[in-house]
Amino acid sequence: MSKANAIKDGTEQVRELNAKKLRELAGRDLAAAKYPLYVFFDNPRFQMPNLKGLDAISNEAVKELSVAACRLVALEGIDCFVKLKRLWAGKNAIKRCSINFASLDLLDLSKNALFEIPDLSGCPNLKELDVSGNKIRGVWSGLISSSRLQKLNLSKNKVKWDRDLWGAAMGIAQGLTSLKELTLQGNKVTKAEGYRYYMANYLVNLKILDDVETSGDAHQVNNSTV
Repeated sequence: MSKANAIKDGTEQVRELNAKKLRELAGRDLAAAKYPLYVFFDNPRFQMPNLKGLDAISNEAVKELSVAACRLVALEGIDCFVKLKRLWAGKNAIKRCSINFASLDLLDLSKNALFEIPDLSGCPNLKELDVSGNKIRGVWSGLISSSRLQKLNLSKNKVKWDRDLWGAAMGIAQGLTSLKELTLQGNKVTKAEGYRYYMANYLVNLKILDDVETSGDAHQVNNSTV
């Protein structure tokens, strides 16, 4: 990442955060920071089960936060960052979470233990979402309010829709009017007859599906059912 991290490099193992520890890690008090902060904990030295204590950082200053590979089991303690724009929380053990950031445009929850896409109605400006490498099975109901989403990675999950679920999924797809790139590789749903045809028809602005351009997919003659 090109932006300077508010947290200094080091070798000490960190398993718990508090105001004192954050001052020590940053080399300064972050509670009253006015300038944009880019806070990255994506380092093997950070092995924290939760993020309690982060509220000691200025609530409005943090713009980007990475807590990837921190062994998190819950994504709690970050709601205070009301102006957060980018959040990386991949490679953890998160099973469920609540995400509510009005300014968020990028969210990475890849390689966790999610069984469904979180409700993202509290993130109206989200443009890029990565939930690859989880255990997601059902339809993408968590995206029902994600009309500005442009890129979605759902690869390597457990997505398999029967006829009824296909109908529900395509109903939600019609609301994803900004989606241009979708990856579902590694899911059983990609083996269904007419898969590319249906995706290209219901996702009207889709340009790339599973790393292949959709040009022509919406016009294929297809009499099969799914």
